[in-house]
Amino acid sequence: MTLRDFASRSDDRHPDGWTPGYDLKIGVGGVVTSKPFTQQPADWSELLAVWNLDPEVYQVVEPVQMRAWDAHDGRKYYYRAQIVSRQAVEGIPDLSALMADARARRSRPPERAGSDRALAIVLTDWQAGKTEGGGTPALLDRLYSKLDALKAHAKDVKYDEIALFCLGDLVENCFGFYPMQLHATDMDVTTQTGFVRDVLYDFVKEFAPLTSALTIAAVPGNHGEIRINGKAATTFTDNLDLDVVRQVQKVTDENPKAYGHVRYEIATGLSHVVEIAGVTIALSHGHCGRTYSAKRVLDWWQSFAMSRHPLGEADILLTGHYHTLHIDELTGRTWMQAPAMDGGSAWFYAQTGKHSPSGMLAFDILPGTPRRWGHLNVW
Repeated sequence: MTLRDFASRSDDRHPDGWTPGYDLKIGVGGVVTSKPFTQQPADWSELLAVWNLDPEVYQVVEPVQMRAWDAHDGRKYYYRAQIVSRQAVEGIPDLSALMADARARRSRPPERAGSDRALAIVLTDWQAGKTEGGGTPALLDRLYSKLDALKAHAKDVKYDEIALFCLGDLVENCFGFYPMQLHATDMDVTTQTGFVRDVLYDFVKEFAPLTSALTIAAVPGNHGEIRINGKAATTFTDNLDLDVVRQVQKVTDENPKAYGHVRYEIATGLSHVVEIAGVTIALSHGHCGRTYSAKRVLDWWQSFAMSRHPLGEADILLTGHYHTLHIDELTGRTWMQAPAMDGGSAWFYAQTGKHSPSGMLAFDILPGTPRRWGHLNVW
């Protein structure tokens, strides 16, 4: 006779779909079933005792499934329940308390910026003199609308430190960069540099009273190069993008009462590293990478870490040149590719079919946070 045959002869029949016993995974939880009861247990510890489980160590997780049926000796019950160890349950957070605490924090007023936050404003690729997108009049409108909006923002937040990052190509130049360039400008080179100098000075003049520390950092762009036959002919820093910043510096240095808290960081090569609010920021126009490729730019940046150059130690890399917004933080640091302020490029669009809207990138520098930046916006 087999065990199955023996079981079939038993008078203690069980309802269909139910078999006595349990399958328990200690510390994780399990499912157990009980033998029939003639009445519902007073508490679940009674069930645990039936299963030979110590109620001091284990507990039932509700809801508990129950079935009942009538037998010749009265109504009977069985239960199906999930069991976990009390030690495991103690590690489960009190969701109600967590929700209440989170809601309480929502009602608190936001903290003011203070000295642990700085405002970064990226000034790049104005290409003053271009006729696309409405030419110089439209560029002026775009620049001063951004200046006014950012000034109102800075007054509201009250930053202790503000940085203006000049990433190059502030001028368009008139020849040597693409065919027909000379016929696609509405200002000559002297007028372009004077235009950029005056607008940049307005940025310095407007932001200087709003902070106790104003930094103007500048790197050269390719459109500022002094070129012969389409190639840079003198030195890296013989560049119109740096020249306009030096002109503004000369003006503000004459007035230490108003601008004594203004610091200038002008590159001595194609890139520069500056510290703002304790965060190290690398600046490059971006034309060293030539054809636009995120991998190419990131490889270029990482190569400086291998050579132990300060550029490779930066928390944030800022570039211009490619006229589009791009953010990459897969390396654990952040590369920000800033959009341009020019009115577009008919030449580039004809070559690639690609274009991006103009805009001015700005963000908060936040030391002590995982990213070290936040509240990014394109104005």
